[in-house]
Amino acid sequence: MAVVQAWDAPLPRALADWLLLAATFLLPLSAAGTIELGFTITISYVLGGVAAVVGFPSVIRGSLRLPRWLLCAAFGLLAVYAIGVVMGSDLGLSSSTGRSRFRDVVYFLDLALGLAIMALMVDFVGRRRTPRPLMACLSAGAAVAATYAAYQWLAQHYGWPLRDVVNALNSDGVTTGDRDQGPGLLGWERVRGTFKEPLLLASYLALSLPVTVVLAVSADRRAKLAWTACAVVITLTLVLTVSLVAWAALFLATLVVASIWAVQRGKPRMAGILGAACAMALAVGPTVFVDPSALSTVTGRSKETLRLTSGNRTEAWARAAVVWSERPMHGFGPGQSAVRLAYRPDLGPAVDAPITFGSAQGLWAAALIDGGLVALFAWTALLASAALFVGRSLLLRNDPLLLGCAVGGLVAAIVSQLSGDRLDLRVWFAWGLVLAAASLMSQQQPRDRSECPD
Repeated sequence: MAVVQAWDAPLPRALADWLLLAATFLLPLSAAGTIELGFTITISYVLGGVAAVVGFPSVIRGSLRLPRWLLCAAFGLLAVYAIGVVMGSDLGLSSSTGRSRFRDVVYFLDLALGLAIMALMVDFVGRRRTPRPLMACLSAGAAVAATYAAYQWLAQHYGWPLRDVVNALNSDGVTTGDRDQGPGLLGWERVRGTFKEPLLLASYLALSLPVTVVLAVSADRRAKLAWTACAVVITLTLVLTVSLVAWAALFLATLVVASIWAVQRGKPRMAGILGAACAMALAVGPTVFVDPSALSTVTGRSKETLRLTSGNRTEAWARAAVVWSERPMHGFGPGQSAVRLAYRPDLGPAVDAPITFGSAQGLWAAALIDGGLVALFAWTALLASAALFVGRSLLLRNDPLLLGCAVGGLVAAIVSQLSGDRLDLRVWFAWGLVLAAASLMSQQQPRDRSECPD
């Protein structure tokens, strides 16, 4: 009992809070300042992990602040992947890459850490009765990352110093450092900042932008100018990434949340218009995604490049479907999607590249290979439970902070279905922030619509 009381004392609780804030601010260091230990270890990953251990009582309290059905969905997902670690078949590619040993355990721990960080953020916000400190750290970090990326856009073109500071392995798993990201606006190279790819930078900026905007709108006069400047630089850099996926995710997420806002405010005409716009975007989106060449003029990227980008994803999904069909119910084990989709990258005729890991290009495809239909159902249950909880909170209380966090969380959810083979740390932080804001707002009395100026 004495150990438990000491663990939950003010000092370790304060240390966990500061570590959580630092991890939120340093999220942009995704592929810069990293350590390679078979897997890429980022600063935010380490800080978040230490915060979860030091503040484990806060993790428990944060979990208990969430609805029981949402908590059951989270534990169900964790149980599915724990069983997958025991029953999975780790093929590995250690002879080729040295990056697959204990891959299933690492993926399980990554999932556990993500869920712990969400609970930690819920307790943090619940104790302070405001999500502003976490929102401020997220927005400030995004503004710093965007400022460097804007400099990078000029530095790459004119050969200035520090035009590339990435030290992590690129997405091919073989090369590091500077690598051409393809032409973008004005034919200049696209920016990736401190991330592996422009899409990763763009998705991070897209989920941070709505949070920064609501901070600027709701801040006092002294802070409004600073947050407005942050929102402007994030927006401009988001344009420089020339990432259609991030742009589309931000547009769709804004439409969805705006539709809920219109319903909550009792504006049926506006809700109908926004709902129709959402339906149209969902109907047209897949067609544009399959053949995005029509957007070549808008993006400045060639039609061939856009077709190649979408083709890589559709090809990965087709391969994932074939692999999944071999073991459809329980899959091959956590992290095996990258192994089963391994390939030999084309680095040029003079380079004999080793076999490297592939990507399922989306959480849903990776879940099918890693855990089969059981894992896909578990992820769907978690996402649906979180969406229901946040949506209910939005309908109960019209709060601009919750609106901004909800847009950011939805952007992270959309992009995670179109890239990667596991959830990046920034997605967990975005989801933790929106769940924390929703938990806080749901505990307060619903605000009367007549008190909200039109």
